[in-house]
Formats: sequence, structure tokens, C-alpha cells
Amino acid sequence: MSWRRSLAWVTAPAGRCAPGRMQLHRLYGSSGDIIGFRPGDGKEGIEAHEKAMKNFELEVVHDDADIIVVNKPAGALCVPGRFIQDSLVVRVAAHFGIKDFTRMVVHRLDQGTSGVLVLAKNDVALKNLHMQLRPEARNLTAGGDGGMQKKYVAVVEGDDLYPINGQINLPLSKDMDNPPKQMVDKMTGKPSLTEYTIRSRGADSSLVELRPITGRTHQLRVHLSCIGHPILGDPFYASLRVQNKAPGGRLCLHAESLAFRHPTTQERVSFSTQYPKVWDEGMVSVMI
Repeated sequence: MSWRRSLAWVTAPAGRCAPGRMQLHRLYGSSGDIIGFRPGDGKEGIEAHEKAMKNFELEVVHDDADIIVVNKPAGALCVPGRFIQDSLVVRVAAHFGIKDFTRMVVHRLDQGTSGVLVLAKNDVALKNLHMQLRPEARNLTAGGDGGMQKKYVAVVEGDDLYPINGQINLPLSKDMDNPPKQMVDKMTGKPSLTEYTIRSRGADSSLVELRPITGRTHQLRVHLSCIGHPILGDPFYASLRVQNKAPGGRLCLHAESLAFRHPTTQERVSFSTQYPKVWDEGMVSVMI
């Protein structure tokens, strides 16, 4: 059953992730696509990382005595992997003369994801930012806008995702048979909530703003795939056809903005980076 389970929930039609529906979709997607996955830290992952680091130019968005905010390129690993020592945090530490890069890591972005990332320069800042990542930190203010607020942009399959503003509430757990993939698990999965807004639509694709309320591994990618709108270029949770639709041949997921309280001044700060403009081509804005 394990191989059926790990494939089926990925390809179930919109809103159809219940276990009773899984076996009906175990080999083909809802549109008849044959499912094919590429190993994330296999040959393709290593080659993507080497390419990203070969052309690497550090883009510092913000730098002060406590934090560094950078724009991570797609394809680069945030931290060293099983087979690779070189990574974004290693390069940043070397650039700023920081000896222990392991004490800088506040959060991570998936290898294929680009965008804004914050790193700590000292232990006090690291502890403070880690506390702001906790789900309960959101409720420390009356408006529920406490803690660290993340906003992503993605290009997804299909132009029929409704409503324009919505939520995806599906519990997630590790797919123990297919690491590092995650899966919808309504029995033992951890609560996982994503808010979304459709910004524009194109020919069988949509540009979507994503706001993760929880921070599970691969949360945005699994949630969108499970409702029938996988992210273009996703090597784990999309069919080969959808993977090959991606502009630039990459995962179309970008961390657009990050807001939090500065660990020293406690001032609310926000940083943003631009997603690839090619994602806007052929898109028509959705008026809300």
C-alpha cells in the first residue's frame, strides 16, 4: 500500500485527498498525466546546485549588527547537504567573516525556491527570530499579525482555482517510504494551513500569492498539488508534463516578502524581492 499512498494523494482531483479516493488515481493524474518524480538530491539536484553556485552573486537585501537578509537564487542549497558542503549560508558566512555558519540559520527555503531569506549574526538574534517562527507568535498582537509573516508567489497549473481568496487546510506528515517528500495524512499528520490569493490567470496557469500560516516542510507544494493545482516545475509533486511547462525549467516558487520584529529594536520590519517577471507573461490580472 505504501507506494500507492505516496503517489495517489499527489494526483487526486481538487478537494479529493480522502484515503477512500486514493487508489483510483495511483498511476495517473486527474488529467491522465503519467507521474514521474526526479530525485531532489540525486543527479539533477546536484547539477542544479552546482550551476547556481557557479553563477552565484551574493545579493544582500539588508545588513546590520544582528541580521542579514539575502535574495536566495533558485537551485542553491540553503545549508550543506549529504553530498555537498558548499551552500548559500557557507558563502554568506565567508563574505561577512563569520566563523560558525551553523549559528546563522533561522529558516530555510527549498533548493528550487528563490527569494528572501533572513540569517542571524549572533545567538541573541537567532533565538529571538526562532521564537517568532512559532505558530503561537502570530497571536501576540491583537490583529494576529505577530511573529514572522511570509508571503510567496507561485505559478500553478490550471486557470480554474476558486475562490479567488481561500484556504487549504490539510494535515501533513513525512512520507517515510519516499524521503524527503511529504504527504497528506489525515490520521497522524500535523495541522497545516495555507492562505492563498489569485493575482492573475493565463492560459491554463495562474499566478498565486501564498501565505503559510504553519511552516511544514514542502507545505505549499503539497497543498497545491493535492487540490489539483501543482506548482509548475515541481520535481516532487507534479507530473512530468507540468514540470516541463515551467518558464526557465525551474520550480516556479518565490519567497516574495518576509516581515518580523527586529530582534534588537523590536521595530516591525519587512523585506521583499521580485519574482521572475517572465512569470507575468500571458497573465491577466484578477480584479478583486
